[in-house]
Formats: sequence, C-alpha cells, structure tokens
Amino acid sequence: SREHESWPPPPATPGAGGLAVRTFVSHFRDRAVAGHLTRAVEPLRTFSVLEPGGPGGCAARRRATVEETARAADCRVAQNGGFFRMNSGECLGNVVSDERRVPV
Repeated sequence: SREHESWPPPPATPGAGGLAVRTFVSHFRDRAVAGHLTRAVEPLRTFSVLEPGGPGGCAARRRATVEETARAADCRVAQNGGFFRMNSGECLGNVVSDERRVPV
C-alpha cells in the first residue's frame, strides 16, 4: 500500500514574495483527504516552525489555533503540521523553533 504522496512544487507566482500555495484532495479507499502544498523560494530564510501561541507554548501546553499563532508572528502563509496530544496539548517529537530546540 502507498503510505505517502509526492507532488512537484508549482512555480512561484510572480509578485507573491516567492510563495505558492496549492490545495489538493487525495482519495484513499473510500475516503477523500484534503491537503496543502506550499512552495517557498528561499525556505531557509522564510520558513519557520512556531510553538502554539508563540514562544514557550509547548512548555506551557498552550492551545492556540493556527490562525492565532500565525497572526501574532505576522506570517503570510500558515499550515498546521505539529503533532500534539489532544487531551493535554503536549507537543510531541523534536521541535525546533526560531533556531532553538524546544523542550517537550
């Protein structure tokens, strides 16, 4: 069975600051799953992983929407990609945010 899907990045849209966002729907068995693909021309300078609600969010087990976190950091594009425990808000895995390892 196929466990992942790869999509070639779309060309950057002129005037969009080097960002291109594409939404897609993949069908797995009898279920449709929506996703987002974002292309950043210079990801090392423009891509960030943010803790929920800002710095210290993982340690505080803070819960915040993607929109709230993105707005506070003045993000132009935001997607949810972090793993966390639903019942406690605890961040899971190795998280690096703003060039520092986040204690989880």
